[in-house]
Order: sequence, then C-alpha cells, then structure tokens
Amino acid sequence: MKIYVNKKTAKAHEASTEKWRLIARGEGRDKGRQNCALCRLFNRLACGCRPCTLALYGAGCTEEGSPFDRWYDHQCRDHFGYSSPRTPGCTTCTALAEAMYQHMLEVGRCLIVVPGLRKNYAEKGIA
Repeated sequence: MKIYVNKKTAKAHEASTEKWRLIARGEGRDKGRQNCALCRLFNRLACGCRPCTLALYGAGCTEEGSPFDRWYDHQCRDHFGYSSPRTPGCTTCTALAEAMYQHMLEVGRCLIVVPGLRKNYAEKGIA
C-alpha cells in the first residue's frame, strides 16, 4: 500500500508516532486529541478523520480491533474510563501502547510525501 500525503500530514504522523513511542516506554501520556498531532490536524475538519494516515491505511482509531481501539477498550474496562491522561498502568497497557507504536511505524513506512499535495489518498494493493 502507498499513502500519498503532504508535508504537514507527514510531520503530524511523525509526531503522533513519537507520542506512542513515549507512552510505550512509560515516558508519555495519552491525552487523546489534545496530544495527537493527527487528531489536531484532521479532527476539526468537516471531513473528520478520513484524510488521517491511520484511516487511509484502513485501521483508524475508530476501527474495531485496531491497536487504538484495543487500547481504548482496555482503559475503559480495566482502568475506569478514558477521561484523564493515560499512562501505562499495567503490563497490558504497556503491550497495547507498544502495539500502537508499532502500528504507527508500519503506517509510516507506507507514506510518500508529495510536496504541495492538497488531498491525502491511498492506493491499496500496491507494494
């Protein structure tokens, strides 16, 4: 798969990847949209998350079974909700944060930066 993005999107993806690296290492917190560069870039738009790199990859945050979905479910089920900044509180948290970080890296390997590109898009099935 190839995901064509502009420089702004690539930088946001990189920053969001770093967020999850820090969370997986126990050095960061998940504050939801507040500290997700991709959410800050796309979630305020009328098109919502559709142009986000994760959504284009096909495993966006709201996709059932995605790494973020598993993280979110675990926080709600085992740590009494998703309202405060989340740090890994148990070994499952650490494993789920690491899975999200690895997912971000996997998606990042599919990104092709096209300067001046106005609309991000994906070509599925392309090696």
